[in-house]
Amino acid sequence: MSTYLYKKRILKLSILFDVVLFESDSEEDFATHIVNECYDLERMMGNLSYYFDYKAFASDLFISDYIFEDGYVFRR
Repeated sequence: MSTYLYKKRILKLSILFDVVLFESDSEEDFATHIVNECYDLERMMGNLSYYFDYKAFASDLFISDYIFEDGYVFRR
C-alpha cells in the first residue's frame, strides 16, 4: 500500500473513531503503556506485580473501549 493511501486510511479511521491515541506494535504494547503511565503496580501489588497479565488487560481494553488498526490505537 502506498504511503498516501495508508495515511488516507488512517485519516478516515481517525475521523470515524475520534482520534489516534497511540502508535503501537500491538494491543499488549498499548496496555503495557497504559498500566505504566496510570498505575504503580509495584507499590500496589508488591512482588505480585511481576504476575500482572498485560495480555488479558489488553483484551479487556479492546473489547469495547479501543480499536487497534495498522499499528494505531483509536478510541471508540
